[in-house]
Amino acid sequence: MAASKKILIIIGATGNQGSSVVDEFLKLPNRNIRCLTRKPTSSASFALSALGAEVVQPGLSDLSSLSKGFANINAIFLNTKFLGNIQGNITGEAFRRREAMVIEYILNEQPELAEKVSLNYLCGYNTDPMLIPRFNRASGKYSFALPLAKDVRISIIDPKEPTGPFVLPLVEDEDAGTKLLAYDAKSYLTIGEIVDLWSKTSGQDVVLQKVWHLNGGACALGFIREYGYMGGVNNFLEPSQLEK
Repeated sequence: MAASKKILIIIGATGNQGSSVVDEFLKLPNRNIRCLTRKPTSSASFALSALGAEVVQPGLSDLSSLSKGFANINAIFLNTKFLGNIQGNITGEAFRRREAMVIEYILNEQPELAEKVSLNYLCGYNTDPMLIPRFNRASGKYSFALPLAKDVRISIIDPKEPTGPFVLPLVEDEDAGTKLLAYDAKSYLTIGEIVDLWSKTSGQDVVLQKVWHLNGGACALGFIREYGYMGGVNNFLEPSQLEK
């Protein structure tokens, strides 16, 4: 008798990161994929079903419905908000607490569960507005307004394509509780290299405008300048350290 397949449940499977995880795990012969979504009749949900995934809509306020949705699963993928629900200016301390409340609760209040939770820290998205120069009418040039020097190196990633390939080894190969700093090695660039790349690609004169008054997302970059991207997080892996 053939062994039953393990079930991976994906919350938010129609989003960029969730769909990438679906695509990657559907390649495995030993996995069934169950997708939780609020809109099982959407075109994105139908597309997931066509690929071979199970699509369900549990009632979030109905415990029996939730229990059915999570029945017999082996692993869960959940994408959290990077900075949580922070209103107004983001202080350095708030950025230090960037994981969503559910992750903080698990790590601090549920130690047995925390041992089973692996974390995939995606770096700066290549779609982030702060990584796109803006036209300065006064100077007639495009400029980056950043609180970072040219020699500061930051990690960048496409939020869609690589998520699945990074999550797969965390589930299938690495020990539970692994923390991964996920980024594209080809996009591990200095600020100066990013500015030069924009200039070369666009054919425009792009410059770096140094700013020190930090608001919103710029404050997060100020934190990176002082503490590094993973400031406060210890014992994490980088992509080259993953099990092959």
